[in-house]
Amino acid sequence: MSLRGSVGVSFVRYLEGGHYLRHRDRDPDFDAGTSARLVTVVVWLNSADSPAAAGAFAGGTLRVVDPDSGRIQDLVPAAGTLVAFPAEWPHEVMPVTRGTRDVVVDWWL
Repeated sequence: MSLRGSVGVSFVRYLEGGHYLRHRDRDPDFDAGTSARLVTVVVWLNSADSPAAAGAFAGGTLRVVDPDSGRIQDLVPAAGTLVAFPAEWPHEVMPVTRGTRDVVVDWWL
C-alpha cells in the first residue's frame, strides 16, 4: 500500500469513564471528510492493567473488528506500543475504569 502523508497527530486523553463507541475512521457514508484515510495509527503513552507502572490505568482496551471474518481483537494498551490497522475497520475504546489513558493517534492517507 502506498501512503502519501498523514492528517497530523492528535493527543487524546480518556479520563475515568471515558470511552469511544464503535466506529470507523474511514466512513464516507457518515463523514465525507474521512474518505481519504487509509490507515489508523495509535501509540499508547501509558499502560493498562499494570498498577505498579507510573501513570498506569485500568480498562481502556482497544477493540478492533475484522469486517471480513467478524473476528474481534482486544488490544491491551502498553506504553510505547504502536498499533496500525485499516481505517475502515470498526473499532472502539472500552471504558477506562481507573486512572487516565493517554494516546497519540494519526491517520495516513
